[in-house]
Amino acid sequence: MLRKFQILSLLFVFVSSQAYAMRCLRAVRGEVYRTELREVSRLLLEPKALEERAYRLLEIVAAKRERHVEDTLSWLTSLRESQLEKPLSVLEHAALTYVFHSRIFESHSNTQAQTLVREGLTQSWETLTGRSFPKSGQLPRLPHSVLRKASPEARIFERAAFELNNRPKQLRVDLREGVADHIKERMIRWADRVPLTFASVLTTMLTLALAFHHLGREIIAGTLVGLAGASLNEYLIHIGVGHAPEGIKRAFRRFGIAGKFAEEITLAHQVHHVKISRDFGDSFKSESERLKVDRILVLKARELVMSREEFASKSRREIDAEAERVAASIRTGNYGVDGTTKGAIGMYITATPMIFFNTLVAATMGSQAFFASSMLSLFGFITQSLYSHRYLHMRPHEIAAVETSWKDASTWLDISLKWYMTTPIAWLQQRLHFTHHKSEWDYEKTSNGVIMAFSVADYMVRGGVENPSVKHLLELREQGFLDYTAAAAPNIRLKSLEN
Repeated sequence: MLRKFQILSLLFVFVSSQAYAMRCLRAVRGEVYRTELREVSRLLLEPKALEERAYRLLEIVAAKRERHVEDTLSWLTSLRESQLEKPLSVLEHAALTYVFHSRIFESHSNTQAQTLVREGLTQSWETLTGRSFPKSGQLPRLPHSVLRKASPEARIFERAAFELNNRPKQLRVDLREGVADHIKERMIRWADRVPLTFASVLTTMLTLALAFHHLGREIIAGTLVGLAGASLNEYLIHIGVGHAPEGIKRAFRRFGIAGKFAEEITLAHQVHHVKISRDFGDSFKSESERLKVDRILVLKARELVMSREEFASKSRREIDAEAERVAASIRTGNYGVDGTTKGAIGMYITATPMIFFNTLVAATMGSQAFFASSMLSLFGFITQSLYSHRYLHMRPHEIAAVETSWKDASTWLDISLKWYMTTPIAWLQQRLHFTHHKSEWDYEKTSNGVIMAFSVADYMVRGGVENPSVKHLLELREQGFLDYTAAAAPNIRLKSLEN
């Protein structure tokens, strides 16, 4: 009797949730079309120059150039004049917020500037949200109902500008909102394109059934445990080995061949940071730049070989040959950018403690589903971590140019990674990785040690991630990495304009 009651209860939950989901999706679909019409109208009415003007202001204030106060005041005056005719865009609102939080007018004798900023923000917030400005006088963030109508780039700058004066709270916001944006945007596209047929209803019901069933809970638990293990494993390799201080590097030599391999990982990562120091892209801008990095690699490889005890009595020819072997291995991985088979095997071996842990838990539970899902998640995310690194250093148009085919099994991984790089989660990881390259090299002070999707280990070890500042975002934009609108294909707006 109890079993029948449980089945009936689950069926009731399935049917109720499906009906609610259908209502929500219909509402979302209607909102998408209304939003698209408004967006098309805005594109036709607002010149591109308005956005460029906002970007120029962000550059002026972030760099604190000469006469930045006077230039900002001039921008504010023209902004207030245009605000009387039409509301500000989210990006312009973000620029104004950045001026407000940067406090560049605090020591300025001209009180008109401070008044312009306060009045402009108040009016803009009320116009964009359709609400009265809070009586507390504190500037709140724009609600998601407003942000979702803006471009991904505008949302990113709005978040960075708002959190300029509150860095600690910034740690846990970006990942949560990146995931939320990803889910909502995917739902919108699904609702706009997939008809609510019997097949889609049945699929949703089966998914819910799996989540409610004990087997589904075991699969979800195994996936999360595997994710945490893969993230900790990557953090160990990236920060513990790649950014190893001198004391740890000397300790590597106690472990024979494995220690030598760890030393070479450290060297490869040092060269990688040298290569990326001028441009975040994975390719060299010129042959002279490649030769310069290669000279540094050869010099460092030779220093590494000469510091090993077994080469103390070796001839110069033998030392040069070993140094060339080390350098050639690093060149194979595009100077520490590309994932290699040797690197993958090394990361799988270092994950041995996680493999034992997953096996122990699965044996204790007596669950084959937990074992299978935890292992697939562990090795899947380790692979994703290693091979997605190259894509994090590629611009959207460079990613699109990577040749793939379902007929060629060797490109299947690239197909999945190209799709991954069209998601807000990947965009977030790219921004976090850029911030890592801008942070200090020191083992204790460097930030964002996880490359793979979801920075679990950063939250477990460091308590959070460091989000990019407005200055860093402007650098990314200048180098062509923030063209998310072009990356998130297919683009509904462009299809609307074509029709």
